[in-house]
Amino acid sequence: MNKNNTIFGSKNKFNEDVLYSRSTLPSHSLYQPIQLSPSYSSPSSLINCEVKKRDTVKTKKHAAAASRPVFQDGNEYEQIEDLPLFFNQGEFIRIPKSVEATLKRIPKELTKAINPKRNIAIEMCLLFLSKLSLALYYEDEKDSWVFWGARYMRSLFNDDPQTYKNILAVLIYNGTSGSIIEIEEGDNIGIKAHKYRYTKEFRSRKMERIRLKTDYVKGLSKKLVLELYRKAKKDIIGNNQIQVYSSIALPTIKSAFEQAKSLIAVGENFIKKGKKLVFLNKHARSYYKNPNNLSFIEEHIELFEYLTSDGLLVPSISRRKAGGRVFDSLNRMPRWIRDLVTIDGEPTDECDFSCFHPNLAIKLYGGKQKYLTHKKLADATGLDEAVVKVQHLSFFNKTYGEMKQSPIYPYYREYEPAMLNNIIREKLKSKREHKITSERLFTAEVEIMKKVISLLNKENIYTIYVFDALFCKKQHTYRVKEVMNQVAHEFGVFTTAKAPNDKSSLN
Repeated sequence: MNKNNTIFGSKNKFNEDVLYSRSTLPSHSLYQPIQLSPSYSSPSSLINCEVKKRDTVKTKKHAAAASRPVFQDGNEYEQIEDLPLFFNQGEFIRIPKSVEATLKRIPKELTKAINPKRNIAIEMCLLFLSKLSLALYYEDEKDSWVFWGARYMRSLFNDDPQTYKNILAVLIYNGTSGSIIEIEEGDNIGIKAHKYRYTKEFRSRKMERIRLKTDYVKGLSKKLVLELYRKAKKDIIGNNQIQVYSSIALPTIKSAFEQAKSLIAVGENFIKKGKKLVFLNKHARSYYKNPNNLSFIEEHIELFEYLTSDGLLVPSISRRKAGGRVFDSLNRMPRWIRDLVTIDGEPTDECDFSCFHPNLAIKLYGGKQKYLTHKKLADATGLDEAVVKVQHLSFFNKTYGEMKQSPIYPYYREYEPAMLNNIIREKLKSKREHKITSERLFTAEVEIMKKVISLLNKENIYTIYVFDALFCKKQHTYRVKEVMNQVAHEFGVFTTAKAPNDKSSLN
C-alpha cells in the first residue's frame, strides 16, 4: 500500500500506538506480521500437552467419566496428544474488565460449593465466563447469547453434574454490582439447554487478558481445547482449516488500519450486510445517528485482536441448528481484514456461490427456477440489488409474519408460490418453528462444501473456509471454481461459483 497516498492525511486521524499498546497484549500483536508457519518456532512445531490420571471410580454412575482424562492436582501425568503452536493453548483467557474483581467479592460459602480452594473456584468461574466473551463482539445484541447444553457443561467441568450448577449460582448472585450473567431457557431439542450472556453491567468489549494460574483449571481449559482439536481433525472442513493454518500469515494491526483508511477513501459506498464501515474516532456509539446501521472499524480491530493475539481458535463444529458449520478465527473475523490474510505469502481470491441459499431453497423446497441471481430479482422488482442481497441474508430464517414484511416476499409469492408455501408450511408445523428452514439450508450447505473441500484436498489444495465461500491462492482460483460448480451440479443446485475478478460472473 502506498503510504504517500492522500488518504493518510484525511480527517480520520488517531494514534494506533496509544489505542493498542496495552500492557496485556503480547509484543507480536502490534506491528510484526504473525507468521503461523511452524517454521517460525523451534524445529518441533508442536507443544506437549499433558493430563493427569484420574483415580479409579468403582461406581457405575461415574464409570464413563472415569475413563476420560482429567487434570487433578498432585496426581501422576500422562501425555495424551500434541497441539500445534499456532493454536490458542488455553492458558490465557479474556473477560470484560471488572469481572474478576466482582468475583472476588462473592461470599465464600458460594465459591466453596464449587471447590474448597477459593482461587480454584474463582478461576473455574472465569473459565466459564471466557466462553461467553467472543459473543460480546457481535454487532447484533441478540447474538450476545451463547447456547449450551447440560452435557457440554458437565464435560467442561469434569462431568460432575453439580459443579456447573454451583458455578451458575455464583455468577447469578446479585451482589453490590449486580449478577454477572443472565440465563434464558433455550430451544430444547431433546436435551436440557439454556442461553447465557453477560448482564448489561458487564457487557463490555474492554477486555482483560488473564493467565490461568492453578494447575487444575489450566488442565480443564487445555482439555477442552484438545477435545475441540480431536473433533476438528476428524471433520473434513475442520482438518482443512488445520492444514491451511500452517501456510497463512495474518496482517498487523497497523496494516489493518491502513486498509480501513483506504476503503473509506474510496467513497461512501463500502457497505457490508447493509452496514457502512466508519471510524468511531474516539466517540461513543451514541454519537452517531442510527449506529446499528454502521460497522465501526475500531470494534472490528478489537475483534481481530481477540481472535488472533493469543493464537488462533481451534476450529469448532457447530451443533445441529447451524448445520455443522465450522467456526474459527478466520471466518469469524471481519471480511475486510480477512482479505489481508495471505497463503504462502500470496494474496487470496474469494470463490463463492452466486445467490447460494436462495438456489438451495429452490432445490430443497420444490422451486422451479434455475440460476436465480440477486440481479434477476432486483430487475423483476425494481429494488436495488444491494437491498436484495441484504434481504436474502435473513429472508429464509424469518417467521412467516416477518417474511411477509420483506420487500422480496412479493417476488417469491409470484414466481415461486409452491416453494414459498412449502417453506411456510414447514415453519408452522416444525418443533423448530421458523428456524427449521435455515437449519436445513445450513446442513445442505455444509454437505456441499465438505464434498468440494474433500476433492480439493486430494489435489493438495487447501483453502480458507468461510461457510459458503473458499479463499484460495490466485493460482488455484480457476480449479476451485471448477470443483465448486461440479459439486453443485451433482447436488442438483443451480448456481455458479464466482470470484471477484470474474467479469461475467453471476451476482
